[in-house]
Amino acid sequence: MKIDWTTIYRKHGVRNLSQLVNKTGGIRSTGRLLNIPATSIATKLAYEEKELATKPQRILYFTDTHVQPKLETDHLVWIGKHIKDTNPDYIINGGDFADAESLCSHVRNETLEGKSKPVLLVDMGAMDEAMGILNEAAGRSDFHVTLGNHEARIWAFENNNPEISGLLIEKFDSIYEKHGWTYSKYGVYHTVGGVDFTHAPMAMSGKPVGGKLSVNNVASNSIADCVYGHTHMKAEFSVKKFGPDRQVTAINGGCSMPIGYIPKYAQAGSTGYWHGIIEIEVQNGAIKDTTYVSLEKLKRKYA
Repeated sequence: MKIDWTTIYRKHGVRNLSQLVNKTGGIRSTGRLLNIPATSIATKLAYEEKELATKPQRILYFTDTHVQPKLETDHLVWIGKHIKDTNPDYIINGGDFADAESLCSHVRNETLEGKSKPVLLVDMGAMDEAMGILNEAAGRSDFHVTLGNHEARIWAFENNNPEISGLLIEKFDSIYEKHGWTYSKYGVYHTVGGVDFTHAPMAMSGKPVGGKLSVNNVASNSIADCVYGHTHMKAEFSVKKFGPDRQVTAINGGCSMPIGYIPKYAQAGSTGYWHGIIEIEVQNGAIKDTTYVSLEKLKRKYA
């Protein structure tokens, strides 16, 4: 019996098998869910990945949104409307979509500043609302997030408080499932068309690579083009490698926090933050073109 892949993709709100496998938990889980032999899925997946590698793929990338209670969300509407207008093949958020200030361990709860932190359910409610805003404005829900160190606070909190093991992560997962979003865990690469996406590449010390010149480090030490966030600064750097037409490009994607917003831990006026989104074209396993679109430009168009 011939498998109607087009109907299956439409039913699950995805565009290809790679997205479907990611959304439903892997080849085996997908096989059980759709009652399709895992061998058929693996064969189809290999074919699609080979085909995608040779065709230009348009990716809308934005990162470090740091959604919080009481923080404005107008810019999310602008981003969503831009997605609807441009209809990219993939939508990737580079992590720290949710700020999770309630679980910040740098500010102790018994301090005056700590007492002003939101409770976790309010934090998650803000994330829930923000995802709904983006879905509605974009007219689609196939967002993928490469979780950042702020979302990783949830996993760290459960690890340090084993009596609540599973409760926070289950709540987090239920919100993602509600909106049809998927995610990769903090520190894990999400690869599209041979290009790696992550919140922050990890150094050999196990710490995230950061700093003003992080793109130099990432491009020099990566084996594939890499797009990441974490520093809130915009930068792009390519390193030539030995061999014909071989190079690695690293892109640091700035941030998508509200225009002018400065986190408490940053010194106003000296951040060097860039607020915007990036349109990335990927082909044959490499970044071929990038267009940087500031939130100011989106505001002029959609506000």
